[in-house]
This record gives sequence, C-alpha cells and structure tokens, in this order.
Amino acid sequence: MAAAKRRSDPEIPPAEQPPSPYPASKKTDERWMSECEAVIDIVSAFFNVSGREIRNPTRSPAPVARVRQIGMYAAHTVLQIPMKNVGCGFARDRTTVQHAVNLVEDWREDGEFDGIVDQVERLVRVLVRREQI
Repeated sequence: MAAAKRRSDPEIPPAEQPPSPYPASKKTDERWMSECEAVIDIVSAFFNVSGREIRNPTRSPAPVARVRQIGMYAAHTVLQIPMKNVGCGFARDRTTVQHAVNLVEDWREDGEFDGIVDQVERLVRVLVRREQI
C-alpha cells in the first residue's frame, strides 16, 4: 500500500496542494504588526502617553499599563487581530492580551470609561480601517 502524499510533499505541484488551514502568512503578520503600531500611536496621542512607554516590554506604571490595555482591547475587538498577534504587536504574551480584554470589558460597566473606550474604538475604525462613522 502506497503512503498518502502529504501536503508539504515536494512531488505534489503547488496548485494541487490543499489550502493551508493556517491562513496567516508573513504578509498578514506584517499587516497585523502595522495595525498594532497604528493603535499604539492612536492611544498614545489620545491619552497623552509616550508611545515609547507603551511599547516598552517591561512593567510600566499603572496609568501606562491601562492605556496599553485599552490599545490591546481595541486591536483585538475592533480590528479582530488574534490575541497572539496583538501580543506580538504590543510586546506582550497572548495571556496578557486576554487579561487586558477581560479587564476592559469589566471596566466598561462604568459609563464614563465606556464613553472613552467608545471614542478610542471609533478612532481606530476610522484611522486604521478607514471606515466611515
């Protein structure tokens, strides 16, 4: 019995190979990184916090961490970037992004905070995705 040819087998022409179940490519990763950079620029300007502080991979003071968490939340929820990729874009781990998303969702129960996050989300939609409001 002949062994089944694997998808990565060089004997199978590329046109006949089934599509990858993992759609991310280098180009997609670069787009996600670029979008994360744009979100960092937006939240740093909106909250008047240094982009360098937000990008810093080490622990930050609470106000900077909160701004970063809002940025990670916006990148994941508005731009639908996978948490793993948001983590790479913000120099953090996927679990840190998941924690940030959960925190921001909990904080949104406060009306004032929710309004602020709503403004950030609209900015991200318009400036990164070029959507109209």
